[in-house]
Amino acid sequence: MVPPMYRLQPISSHFENFLKNDAGKRQQAKNNWLLVSRRLQKMLLKYASETLGEYSNMRRYFTSLQDLELEKGLIGAEEPSRHCVWFKRTFTDIQHYFEDRKTKEYVDLDPINPQLDPTLTQSLEDLAHDRVHENLLKTCIHEYTIPWCREGVDPTDHSHVVYLDKLCQDVHDTLTASMERQVKRSYRTKDESKYKLFEEVAEHVAFCQERAHSFHGRKDLLHLVKTYVRSNCRAPLVIHGMSGAGKTSLVAKAAKEAHKWFHGTSVAIMARFVGVTGESTNIRLLLRSMCLQLCEIYDRDPEGVPDDYKGLLNDFGHRISNATEAKPLVIIVDSLNQLTDENEARRLLWLPKELPDHVHIILSTLPDEKYDCFKNLKNLYPQIDECFIEVPELPLGDAIMILDHWLNKSNHTLTATQYDVVVAAFKQCPQPLYLKVAFGESMHWHSYTHDGHLKLANSVKKMAVVIFGRMEKIHGEPFVRRALGYITAAKNGITHSEMEDILSLDEVVLNDITTHYRTPLRRCPPIAWIRLRLDLKEYLVERAADNSKPIRWFHTQFQEAAVERYLNARDKAPSYHKVLAEYFIGKWAEIPKPLGGSDAGVKRYVSDQALYFERTCDQLAPGERVYNLRKLTELPFHLIRSQQFEALKSECLCNFEWVLAKLTATSLRAVLDDYYLALEIDAKDTDLKLLSDALQLSCKVLSRDPVQLGSQVIGRLHNIITNDVPTAPQDPLKYPYVHPFFNQAYKASIPTLIPSGTCLTQPGGLLFDLLSGHTEPITAVTTTMDGLCAVTTSKDNTMKVWDLMTGRVTKSIVGVGSETVLVRIAANNKLAVTSEINCLRIWSMMSGACLKTVDDYIDHAIITTAGNGQILVAFFDGTNQMRSWDLADKFKQLQDIQVENNAVHKDRSITVSSNAFGDRIMYAFRSTSSAHVQNARSGKLVHTLQLKDSAAVEALGTTNEYYVLACRYQYMKLHEIFILELFDIRNGNYLRNVRGCTMDSVDEMYINQLGSHAMCISRSEARNTSNIAVWNLETEDHKHLAHHSGASIIGACVDFRFCLTAAADDNAMRIWNLTSSINRPAPKLKHKDGIEDIIPMMENKRYVVAKAMNNGPVTVWNVAKGKCKGSAVRIERGLVDGQDVMLIRNTQVVILTDKGFSNVSEDTQQVFQTVLIYDLRLKKYVSKLSGLYIVPAPSHEYALLDDNRLMGLADNRSHFIIWSLVTGKILYRIRPHFKDRFMLDMSMSKSVQPKRKRNSTAKMTPWERRSESTSAKQRRREGEIEEERQRMLNIHKEKENVVEQYMISGDENVLVASFYAHHLCVFDIPTQTHTHTLENDNSMLLLYTAALTCDGSYLVHANYDEDTKTSYVTLWDCNSGQVRKRIKNEKNVCAIAITDNADRVVFGKENNEIRVWDPFRVSSLQKIKGYPGFDFGVGGKIFLIENGSRAVVFAGDISLWDLDTSTVLAVFTPDMTIQCCNIAMNGKLIVFGLRDSPSVIIMKLMSREIAAINHKGADIFGEASTSGSSENDDKDSFKS
Repeated sequence: MVPPMYRLQPISSHFENFLKNDAGKRQQAKNNWLLVSRRLQKMLLKYASETLGEYSNMRRYFTSLQDLELEKGLIGAEEPSRHCVWFKRTFTDIQHYFEDRKTKEYVDLDPINPQLDPTLTQSLEDLAHDRVHENLLKTCIHEYTIPWCREGVDPTDHSHVVYLDKLCQDVHDTLTASMERQVKRSYRTKDESKYKLFEEVAEHVAFCQERAHSFHGRKDLLHLVKTYVRSNCRAPLVIHGMSGAGKTSLVAKAAKEAHKWFHGTSVAIMARFVGVTGESTNIRLLLRSMCLQLCEIYDRDPEGVPDDYKGLLNDFGHRISNATEAKPLVIIVDSLNQLTDENEARRLLWLPKELPDHVHIILSTLPDEKYDCFKNLKNLYPQIDECFIEVPELPLGDAIMILDHWLNKSNHTLTATQYDVVVAAFKQCPQPLYLKVAFGESMHWHSYTHDGHLKLANSVKKMAVVIFGRMEKIHGEPFVRRALGYITAAKNGITHSEMEDILSLDEVVLNDITTHYRTPLRRCPPIAWIRLRLDLKEYLVERAADNSKPIRWFHTQFQEAAVERYLNARDKAPSYHKVLAEYFIGKWAEIPKPLGGSDAGVKRYVSDQALYFERTCDQLAPGERVYNLRKLTELPFHLIRSQQFEALKSECLCNFEWVLAKLTATSLRAVLDDYYLALEIDAKDTDLKLLSDALQLSCKVLSRDPVQLGSQVIGRLHNIITNDVPTAPQDPLKYPYVHPFFNQAYKASIPTLIPSGTCLTQPGGLLFDLLSGHTEPITAVTTTMDGLCAVTTSKDNTMKVWDLMTGRVTKSIVGVGSETVLVRIAANNKLAVTSEINCLRIWSMMSGACLKTVDDYIDHAIITTAGNGQILVAFFDGTNQMRSWDLADKFKQLQDIQVENNAVHKDRSITVSSNAFGDRIMYAFRSTSSAHVQNARSGKLVHTLQLKDSAAVEALGTTNEYYVLACRYQYMKLHEIFILELFDIRNGNYLRNVRGCTMDSVDEMYINQLGSHAMCISRSEARNTSNIAVWNLETEDHKHLAHHSGASIIGACVDFRFCLTAAADDNAMRIWNLTSSINRPAPKLKHKDGIEDIIPMMENKRYVVAKAMNNGPVTVWNVAKGKCKGSAVRIERGLVDGQDVMLIRNTQVVILTDKGFSNVSEDTQQVFQTVLIYDLRLKKYVSKLSGLYIVPAPSHEYALLDDNRLMGLADNRSHFIIWSLVTGKILYRIRPHFKDRFMLDMSMSKSVQPKRKRNSTAKMTPWERRSESTSAKQRRREGEIEEERQRMLNIHKEKENVVEQYMISGDENVLVASFYAHHLCVFDIPTQTHTHTLENDNSMLLLYTAALTCDGSYLVHANYDEDTKTSYVTLWDCNSGQVRKRIKNEKNVCAIAITDNADRVVFGKENNEIRVWDPFRVSSLQKIKGYPGFDFGVGGKIFLIENGSRAVVFAGDISLWDLDTSTVLAVFTPDMTIQCCNIAMNGKLIVFGLRDSPSVIIMKLMSREIAAINHKGADIFGEASTSGSSENDDKDSFKS
C-alpha cells in the first residue's frame, strides 16, 4: 500500500490576508506566518535528523534556496571558474555594532539577542570555505574589506565610495570579458546568410520532431499521405480540418517518416511550419528561405535567388524543377492560414498549377472562409478531390490511449471521477488540442479536490479563458492582464528581458505589485514574471524571430482567446501597442517616467533600445555592428497599431539611421514593405511616397551595398528638397519629414560620400515592376498577340512564358540554347520560334518539345511571322535569302528566294517588321533609302517604298493602315533626327511623316494593338541611360517616357500596360505601365552638354574650373562654400568656336583660335594664328597675340607651364616648343639628344652576340643539333648574329620616332615623353635639356598607364617584357635613368598612382583588384579585392591622398579606400555615366561631371565623427557678399 503523501498548501489558504491589498492586514498575516514558519523549520531540523539519519537524505529539509542555487551552478557544474565569480565583502568591525538598525540586513542575527545566529553563521562559513573556495580559482574571487557605517554601505563615506567604484569596475570588467568570450565563440566568420538559413531550418526541424513525437493514432490518415507521396500526382496534397484537429502533428509525422517511403532513393524533405519563426509568416521571406534551401539541396548557386516577391514566386517554380528521379523532393508547408496579408499570400498564387516530375507538396490549412486559403486551393485544383484530406474528429479509443500514455509519462493518476470528467468533456470537443489542454488542467486536480470543482469548459478557447482567470486569481488580475496582453499584442512575441522592462513601465502593473513586494527600484521584480511564466509553461513557447527567442502562445486558439479577453474586452489594443512603441523607441531609457501625477517621475532602468551595437572584440572586424532586429521589426508595427502615424515617420520611415539600420540588417525589400504598409494607410503622404520612390530607383545599388543609402537618396532628392521652400512664412513645407532625413544623412553614423546636388535619376517619373526568374542575362523577348503574355529566352538555356498580369512564369522550357538572339510567337500562341547564330527552332508552347530544327544555313536569320501567325518568314543576313514555311502544314517550306542586295552594313544589315498585314512582310537594308514589301506565301514583290536619298531606314513597323519606316536624317550638321515615314498599306503610296527629335535612337520598332502609336527603346550607351520614345501616328505627337538608367537593348510592347525593357546584362525584365502618361503632354527632352574636364585652381584651391563638352560654357565653382555648391559662381559662354582649343590655368583661359593657312609659311597645313587670353575673374580678355604658327593638336597635347608660357609639339612631333604668352614668340625648344650606343660599322660585328631566347619554340630538335655539321653550325650562328644585329638596328631607328605621349611633373620641371618605342626620354624643362633616356630593349615603354611623382624624380608604369613574356610594374629613377624596383606578373593594369616621395604605388587591375606596393620595403605588395560591382576599365583613375594612406578610385563607381587597413570607406554608384573625375582641396573633396549635366558635383566624406573642413583662401568671384554662407559651411542646411 502506498503511504499517504502530504502536500504543502498556499500560505493564503491559512492566512487569508496574506495577499490582501490592505497593508496592515497583510503585514499582520506575514508576521503570523513568520512565527509558524520558524516552528516548522525547527521541527524539520529536529525530526529529519532523527528519522532519516543520513545527511544526504535529510539536508533537503533545511537547505536554503541559495544553497540549492550554489549546488547547481557552482558545485555541480563543469569548470565553474569559467562562469562563476565571487565578490566577497567583509566589514572589519561589524561585531561592535550589532545593535545598529541596519546590521540585520548584512549579517544573520539572533531574533532575540543582538548577536550572531551561531547556526546560520556556521552554515555561511562552511559555504564560503568548504564549497566556494574549493571550487573557484583565486582569480575568480574579488575580496573587499571596509569599515562599518551606521547606515551600512554609505555612498557618502569616502572609503565606501572607493569600494563601490572598485566593485562596479570589477563587475563591469568581469561581465564584459565573459560576454566577449561568448561572442568570440559564437562569432560567425563564414557566410552569414547561409548561417541564417541553417538557423531557420533548424527551428522548423526541431518543431517537426517535437510534434512528430507527440503523434499518436491516425494511421489511416498517415497511410493516405504515404500513398500520395508514392504516386505520380501533379497537384499538392491538402490536409484540412478544424483548429486543434491535429493537422500539424500529422504533417510532422509524415515529414519524419517520408524518407522510409522512398526505398533506395535519397529523397529531399523540406518542411516549413508557418508561425514557428517570425520570418515564416511572411510569404516573401518564406519563399526566399525555401529557395535558398533548395539551392543547398541541389547544389545550385544561391546568388541568383531574388529578393522581391514576384521574382521569388517564379524562382520557386524554377528551383523545385531541379528534382530528379534519383533525388525526389517533398515539400511540407503547414498552417497556410497563418500567413500574413503581405503580397496577398493567402491567395496562394505562389503555388504551381502543376507540379514538376518527382515533386510532391503537402499543405495544411483551416477550412474557415475568413482565411480564404481553403477556398483558393479548391479554385486552383478544382478537379482533384482525392488530393483533399479532411482530418476528422479524434476517435474516443485513440483519445483514451493518448490520455493513459500522458498520465503514465507524467507519473500522475486521476481518480475514477476525475478520469470520467476528462473523457466526458472530450466527447463534447473531440479534438487532440482540447485533449491536451484538458489533460493540462487535470494536472491541477488533487485526490482531495471536491467533485464540485471538477469542471472543464467545452472548447479550447473557453478553456483558455478559464486558465487566464486562474492566473489572474493567483498572480493578480492587473499583472496577468497586462503581461498576457503584451504577449498577445506583440508582432513576433516578447523576450523575457523585454517583458520585465515593459512591465516596469506599466503603472497599473507596478501599483498592483508594490502591494505585495518591496522593491528598491520602481521595477517589476523578475520573480513575479518568472512565477507567471512557469505556471503557463505548457501554453507559452519560445520561437526564433529577429535573432532572439521571444515567447508566444503555443496555438492560435490561445492567441485568439487572449485577443478577445485582453485586447478587445478589458483594455483597448492601442494601449498595449502604445506602451510597446514607447519601449522600443527607448523613450524612458534615460529619463524618469512620470508617476502619480508628478512630473519629476522615477527612473525605470530599462533598455535604451539602440539601433545597433558595436562589436569591439579584438578578433572581430573593427566597428562591426550587431543590429537590433527586435526594434527594427516591432517598432513600426506598434506605431501603426497605436495609430501614431507622425511618430512612425519621425522615428522610422523618415529617420535616416533607422532606415539605414533596417536596410543593412534585413533587405531593401523589407524596408519597402514597411513603406507600402504605411502608404496603405495614407496613400497621399508626400514624404513617404518620395522616399519610397527614391529607394526603389536605387534598388539595384542598395540591394548590393546598403551603406550607400545617404549618397543615393541625396543624389536623387537634393534639388527637390532644396527647392521645397514655403511661398509664405506660414505655409507648410511639402516634404516636412524629408528635410530632417537629409540633416541626419549628413551626420550619419557611418562615413558616406555625400554629393552636393542631384546627380542621379529623380523620382517623379514612371516606376517599373520586375519580371525576375532567369538566372542568367536575358537574350530575347517578345509578346503574344494580345500583349498579355511575354516570352523570354536567356543564357541560362531556358525559355519562359510570363503572365504579365501577375508577373508569374506559366511555362518554362529547358534546352532552347544559350545563344538565342530572337524569339517570335506564332500559330495563335501555340508555337514559339527561336533564332540562334545559325539555327532556327520551332517549339510547342504546350508540351515544350522542339518540333523542328532548321540548321542548314550558316547565316544568321532575322525572323517574323505572317498570315496571322501561320507563316514563318526568315531573312538570312549575308546571303540575302528570304525563306518561308507554312506552320499549319507540317512546316512545309513555301519560298526560298533571293532578295535584292543593296546592303550597307556587313552584320545586321536587314531589318524586318515584327508584325505583318496579311501575308505581306516588309523588310529593308539598314541605312538605305528604300523598303520592300514581299508576299511571304507567293514570294512576289508587292511594293517598293522609296524615300529621299538622304534617308537611312533603321526600323520598320506595320499597322492596319500604314507601312511605318523609321528613318534617320542629318540635322543641323552636327545632329541626327529620326522621322517616321508613313505609306498607304493598300497601294504603297507615300502619305506623310511624323517627326521625332535629336534625342531619339531607334533600333527596333513596336506598334500597339490599335495601330495608333509607334514605340522604340531609345538608349544612349555614352550616357548609360534609356527611355521609351513614343510617336502618336494620328496626332503626330512625340514624347519620351520611362526614363531610366542603363542602356536597354531588348524590348517588346503591344499593350501600353506592359512595355518591356532589359539591358544586356539584366536577368530580369522591367515592366512599364504607360497608360497614364501616353496621352499626357510631356516635356521635350533637351540636349545638355556634360562636363568634359574639371581643373582645380592651383593658387586658390577652393575653386575648380569646368570645361563643357563640345566647347561649351566654362564654369567656375566654389567647392568650399555650401551655399555655392549647387551653382557656378561664374559662367562664360561663347569663348570658343568648334575648332578652337581652350586651356585653363587658375583664372586664366588661353584660347588657340583663328585656324587657317599661315601667311608666314607655304605649308598647306592649317595652324592656329591667334591666341586669346581671358581672365575669368575680371570677366574680360586681357591679351591677344596674332601672327602665330601653332600646329593644331588635341587640347591634352598642350600645357600651360605658368601664366606666361605655352608648351606644345612641333609640327613633325619630333620635339617640344615653348611659346611666350606675352610676346607670342617661341622662347625655346626642347629636343631629344641621343648618344649612339651602337657602332654600325661592320668591323664591330664580332661584338654582337646572338640573343638567347626564352620561352620560345626551338627551331631545331636535340637530335638535329647533335647531327649538325660544323659548317652548318657556323652558318646558323652567323644567321643568329645577323638577326640580333637587325633587331638592335631597329631599336636604334626608334630614336627617330615622333613623340606619341608625354607627362609633366606636378612642379612643372620634369617632362617625360614616349615615342612608341623601347625607350622614354626625360627632360628638364627649366634648363631645356634631355637629361636621361630610360631604355629596355625587350619592352615597349609607354605612358598609357603611368604616374610621375610631383618633382619628377620617379616614374612608375606598366610594361610587358617580350623576351620573358612577363608583365611588370616598373619604378624608374628619373635622376639616374635606371630601374629602381619592379614587380612581375602584374598584367592588365588599368590605372596607377604614386606618392610624392615614391614610397607607395597603387594600381588597379581588370580582375577588380587594387594592389598596394611599397617599393622601398621588403615584401610589401598587398592585394585588396574589390567590392561587388567594382569594375576597372578604360578611363579608370586613382588619386592618392593623405600621404598615400588613402585613395580615391574612379572605376565606374567612385570609392574611397583606406589602404593601411585594406578597407573601402565609402562608395558612390552613379546611374549615369561619369565623364570626368578629380580631387580638390588637397584631396579633401571629390569633384566629378556627368555626361549629360552641366553641373559639377562636389562630394565629401561625411559622418558625425568627421570634422568640418577648414577652408583656406579668399572668395575672389564676389560670391561672399551674396551667398550668405559661413566659411565652414560644409553642407546645405535643411529645415527640421
